[in-house]
Amino acid sequence: MRKKMFFSKVLQMALTMAVFNISNLCFGIFVSNRLGATQTGLFHLVMNVQSIGISLSVSGMSLTATRLLSDMARERALICSDHILGKCLKICLATSVSAAIVMMCASGFIASSLIGRPEAAPMLRALSPALVCVAVSSVLGGYFTAFGKVGAIGIGRLMGEAASWIYIALAACTPAKSLKCIDVVAANVAAAFVQCFCDVWLWRKNARTHGAQKSSVTTRHVIALCAPLAIGSYLRTGLSSAENLLIPSRLGANGVIDSLAQYGIIKGMSMPVLFFPSVAVGAFVSLIVPEIARRRARCRPNSIRYISMLSAQHILSFGFLVSAIFFVWSDDICTCIYSRTEAGVYLRQLAFLPLFMFFDSACDAILKGLDEQVFGLKVNIADAAMRVILILICVPVWGIRGYICILYASEILNLALSYWRLKKITALRFPLAKAVIIPLFAIWCSLGAVNLTGASNALSQILIFAAAYISVTSLATPIFPFPKTDC
Repeated sequence: MRKKMFFSKVLQMALTMAVFNISNLCFGIFVSNRLGATQTGLFHLVMNVQSIGISLSVSGMSLTATRLLSDMARERALICSDHILGKCLKICLATSVSAAIVMMCASGFIASSLIGRPEAAPMLRALSPALVCVAVSSVLGGYFTAFGKVGAIGIGRLMGEAASWIYIALAACTPAKSLKCIDVVAANVAAAFVQCFCDVWLWRKNARTHGAQKSSVTTRHVIALCAPLAIGSYLRTGLSSAENLLIPSRLGANGVIDSLAQYGIIKGMSMPVLFFPSVAVGAFVSLIVPEIARRRARCRPNSIRYISMLSAQHILSFGFLVSAIFFVWSDDICTCIYSRTEAGVYLRQLAFLPLFMFFDSACDAILKGLDEQVFGLKVNIADAAMRVILILICVPVWGIRGYICILYASEILNLALSYWRLKKITALRFPLAKAVIIPLFAIWCSLGAVNLTGASNALSQILIFAAAYISVTSLATPIFPFPKTDC
């Protein structure tokens, strides 16, 4: 029964996130087509700097709130949630206000020295107040995730998405005014404020349904739990932002004429399409952390091992499907969305990245539930540092292809280390037949089905391929049952 409830919540969150991912993808398509490749690249560089501010503001507090509430019995956690969230919010407000002040005061230096575009300074100043809103929403998101309140997570974000769309529509439709980068930035700020307001309202509304009581959790306890997460997040985000800021200049050193435009095509066009299917994995990752934490607290290693094997099976099966579709139909997908052949070329070259990325995300989520988040942070920091070094060395020599190879090497290394740790802790037996052999066989059968039907339309071919793939995997999977556990 509990397993059915868990997968029901995963499905609800997946559908909720699908709506938002579709909205984000459409938003990105609209903005990219209106701004052009160069301005799209500039926008993504500005948002990379914003991600550093968000990391400093949130300071690992979202996962901290989830873990503190998940480690308690549900009834006890509900009663103590106001006290625990109060401590988390105080810390987040202090860090976010400090980050906003620094970002506002240093915007000129960051724009001219780090981004290399002085016109980015007003955008950074406009984004700085939103850091406080993002921090508050992040903490409350940890609360909603701990109790599986999928609807509450969705409503706040939905209102934020609507605010950004309304702002962009008004900016784009104003007579004699073309869409500018600052308009897109302002839309993001509006979304952050609206989402924060809705999240606070939903939290207070929900808090009135249960009592309030002090818990044994102290501020020192909260800081002790979030400190390693925060430090790791600072380092990882800083290295990731440094990586993105370096790419245009390193491409320029390779002789690429408009390196910012090439960066915009990869980050603003190919990557959003590539990451769109992660909606299903994102829903699972969000909910598996408290689920694993509860099973760990109840000392149920067999159940944890079973969930880990089941996760490997379903996520890798989904990853093979996504990668196959992107590899075969990349040109058709990107031509339909952007009317640019360059985006399709990069999408095909990156097509197998989701296969490793999805499984790595699942391994990381399970490790966080097992209180192994410090190990995950160490791996991510080492991985980010390696990427920065390789970008400095390899991209000037091999250009875009060098960067794509770096992405693959980085993701494979990250996955190998995370899986090694997970296997060591849970004694996980990798379901080779269910997770690899059957999906590969299903791909072969599905391509044959597409050829047999003779469908000429790309959308029809993709639908036939996906239907055949799901049918083959569903029929073949029961042949290799998992060992029975106490799940």
